[in-house]
Amino acid sequence: MVSQSKREYLARIKDRYRHANRKGKSSILEEFCAVCGLYQNIT
Repeated sequence: MVSQSKREYLARIKDRYRHANRKGKSSILEEFCAVCGLYQNIT
């Protein structure tokens, strides 16, 4: 995934992440890592 695409995706999930509880934040982070091809240790 290109850096610009990652930024666009991050902008879309930012509000959802901000309003989520701890369990929700964890699942959103896992989703982000899966979509962007990153490992959770890096994020």
